[in-house]
Parts: sequence; structure tokens; C-alpha cells
Amino acid sequence: MALPQIPQTSYGAVPQALGAGQTWADHPNPYVVSAHVPAAGLTLTSQVTEGTMSSINGTADVGLVIDGAIYAVTTPANNAALVAGLNAISAFSDIAVASNPSGSTLRVTFLDYDDHTVASYSPGTPDVTSISTTTAASDPDYVKPGMGVVRDTSTSTASGELFAVKLPSSAAEAAKCLGVVGAMIHVNSPQHYAGHGYDPAAGIAPGFTFEMKRRDFVKLLLPSSESVSKGDAAYLIFSGADAGKWRNDDGGSASQVTRGDVVFHSTDAVGLIVDSLPTLSVASNTSDDQTATDLRNAWNASAQHAAVATASIDLSGAESYIILTFLDTSAHTVTAYSPATADVTPITNTTTAVAPTAAAVPGVTFVRTSPAGYAAYAEVAVA
Repeated sequence: MALPQIPQTSYGAVPQALGAGQTWADHPNPYVVSAHVPAAGLTLTSQVTEGTMSSINGTADVGLVIDGAIYAVTTPANNAALVAGLNAISAFSDIAVASNPSGSTLRVTFLDYDDHTVASYSPGTPDVTSISTTTAASDPDYVKPGMGVVRDTSTSTASGELFAVKLPSSAAEAAKCLGVVGAMIHVNSPQHYAGHGYDPAAGIAPGFTFEMKRRDFVKLLLPSSESVSKGDAAYLIFSGADAGKWRNDDGGSASQVTRGDVVFHSTDAVGLIVDSLPTLSVASNTSDDQTATDLRNAWNASAQHAAVATASIDLSGAESYIILTFLDTSAHTVTAYSPATADVTPITNTTTAVAPTAAAVPGVTFVRTSPAGYAAYAEVAVA
């Protein structure tokens, strides 16, 4: 019996040992072409902060508070002793150099490119006054292997295939992730290999041509507190200190819940104004409870209002509460519509919204469960 002459497909396995950002089975047609940092971005500056040394006379300790840490010199006799004493503190010399360029000026030149907060430490009369930053730090975003980057439209050029990249700063940017540092995200197209194999169990005849489709894997960097499970979609973080790292949801953990006490009066109009939605109101009915019920029904009957939040009521106590439970995790502004005596007051949030901090990147899926504090394997196929 003749075996069907149909190409057989073999998929590669998940790799065993990659470092963060490293990739397995690079695609020959990378989605991310060569990137560059604009010329202006190549110049990094360190913060320089100056102050005036006042009454440094050996009567008390004096020094600086940098980013909350105290660097104090024990009763320095004069300005030179204060400068020398600061430089002799190993923790200080690890981050900065103190000098006295002229007069009574104390200059602190930092050794990194980050922003620092500097204040005086002065338990007695000796002091460092008029502290100000004379040179601002570049304060760059530090990008590590395994982090995702996006196109920097503010500095990208149209010269050939070069463009600038940066860490994402919005959900829209994160969803358009261009690549992974230390690797690349690739077009969604398999790579084919021709070969000859013999496997009777699989029905492959001797000398029969088969093809192998490569799967592209890369190791993504997770925040220290995040873990992922096999099959989870990968979300690129765009907000906070972990921007550029990955997680398995959008980080939006709570929807806003707002309630207000409805107070009826005669037939006065009363209602709510939420964000930029049209004002929604009803005429006061025979009681607070009935007016709150009417307002709930009117809200839920309005398609544009019901698309934003679901209205409910709580009439169990003396108050007649109208409650809005929002359908997203964004923060909303809720105020009363009260053109006459009837009102909704007070209005309070019983649950505060926790907005998303990450956005899903199409075609990126975790292929192994990974505990918190580790990089995680993902399969990438970005079209």
C-alpha cells in the first residue's frame, strides 16, 4: 500500500535553559529591524547639587540627607573638614563626590545618572543652607534583557530602517510592543526545513521529505512579585517602576463603586452627572426610597449610562442609596444633579478604582509556569 505523500510537521520543544531576553530559533525575517538611540540621547548627565556651608566650626555634627539617608560628619572644624569628612564616608563615596569649588560652596557631584533628593542634616548651629540642583540628571529608563520596548515616535527617524525605541508609557504603546531586549519579536510565519526521515510508527517512508516548523521562544522579565501560568497571555507593563516587564493580566484589580443618599423634595429633578456623560435625572417621587428606585431604573434603561456602570439601590437603612458599580477599572467623577432642593448627598466611593498598568501584546503567550522572581518562557509570534 502506498503511503500518502503529504509533508509531515514536527514542532520544536520548549528550550531548557535560556537567560532573560535570550531567544531560541530566531526568525530570519525579524519584526524588529535595527534600532538606535538618537544623538541627543547619547549624552548622559549626572546630578550636581550645591549648598552654602554655614558656621562649620566644630560645635556640632553636620552633613547631608540624600534620598532619606543621613551622611553626617562628627563636629568638623571647618569647611575643608566637612568636605573631607563626607568623602571619607564609604556609603557617600559610593554615590557622590563632595568638593569646595569656591568660597563656602559645598558641591556634590553624583556618580550615576539618577535624580536624587538632597537636604541638610543640622542638629546644631553648623548647617548647609540654600541647597539647590545646578545640573539635572538625565534620569534615563534602564532597560534590561527580557523587557519589552516600543517605538519612540517623538524621536524616530525615517532614515532607512533605523528608529528609536523606549519603554512603553501607555496601554496603546504597550500593545504595539516591537521587541524584547536581548532578543526580537518576530513575524507570525513558520520557518520550514526540508529533510529526510524514517519513522514507520508515524507513517513516514524511507527517504520521504518532511518539514519542521520552528517555534520562537524568548525569556521575558517579570516583576519580583509576579508569577505566571502556562497558557497565560503576556501583558507588557507600561506604568510605574516595572514598566517594560511582563505579567499575565492588565494589573487593574478593582472597579470603582460609588454611592449617594437620594433626598426627594416635591417634584424636584434629581440625578447624577458622571464624567462627560449626559446628565441623568428623574422627578422626585413620593419618598426617598421611591426616588432612588426611579433613578436606578432610569440609569439602567439608558444604554450609554448602563455601558459605563450598573446602578443598584440599598434601602435597608434610613438612607436611600443609589449605587453605581463601574464596569472598568478606571477612576470616574460622580456628582449630584440638584437644580432645586432635592439632592444626592453625600456621594462617596466605597471602592476605589485600581486602573490597569499593563496591556496584552498579541501573539505572546507564556509556555511554562514560572514562580515569582524568575524570568518566564514565552512563545512569540507577533504579526
